[in-house]
Amino acid sequence: MTRTSTASGRATRVASAVNRGLAAFEGRLYVGALDGWLHALDARTGQMVWKVDTLIGRGERKPYTVTGAPLLAGGLIIIGNAGSDFAGARGYVSAYDLKSGELRWRFFTVPRNPAEGAQDQPHLDAALKTWDPRHRWDAGSGGTVWDGMAYDPALKLVYIGTANGAPYNSHLGGRHGGDELYAASIIAIRADGSMAWYYQTTPGDRWDYDSTQKLVLADVELDGRLRHVVMQAAKNGFYYVLDRASGELLSAHNFAFVSWTRGIDAKNRSTGGRSEREL
Repeated sequence: MTRTSTASGRATRVASAVNRGLAAFEGRLYVGALDGWLHALDARTGQMVWKVDTLIGRGERKPYTVTGAPLLAGGLIIIGNAGSDFAGARGYVSAYDLKSGELRWRFFTVPRNPAEGAQDQPHLDAALKTWDPRHRWDAGSGGTVWDGMAYDPALKLVYIGTANGAPYNSHLGGRHGGDELYAASIIAIRADGSMAWYYQTTPGDRWDYDSTQKLVLADVELDGRLRHVVMQAAKNGFYYVLDRASGELLSAHNFAFVSWTRGIDAKNRSTGGRSEREL
């Protein structure tokens, strides 16, 4: 998602100018552009069918870009964005009508500044309690969804992975405590845009452990029982297997050397959502 630049003799982090793919369906191609526009094109002629601006706060010069592939989900096309490494980015995904490009819903991954009033979506009320009261809300809080989405047509659930919290430098004001929901998490969203469940892989992330890696859906046999699962080889070094209907943790084993935790507390499971714990 980022690269290091040494222009002017200082190291800075900048968003990579990449495109991770497109979606194709019924003679149309759907592709997100780096400048934040989502394009629907006629696959045969290349003619524009529609395009929509997916970025909020464009007039305020928010640090958003679009680098990930859009996701087909029933009659919707879902798109996220990048920007968690920069001040002012607040994570979200947007769902648009496949045929018209009309916005159907938008799901925010992290709370907004409580000084602005009540949270704009119900799941964020619980999230707000997990952020340090001294948090720098002007940093946007991060949690962007720059890749790693999947869709289960039987359950009608959209699965997303979220990036690190912001400000990126955890030594800056705020970011000294709390799980910081729903950054560094796997989230399931219903067809109406409401949260079904979440699983936070790295609470209080201080290491840039985005959970935006590919989410793989599969049917596997575990302990003699067929389970419908969602899997992710996360950036924190663990391979997670979750029940994709409930979010229940079924398995979590490290696939590389891990120093940020001594292990996963497999006994601490729930079906509504949870944060992983350092042991």
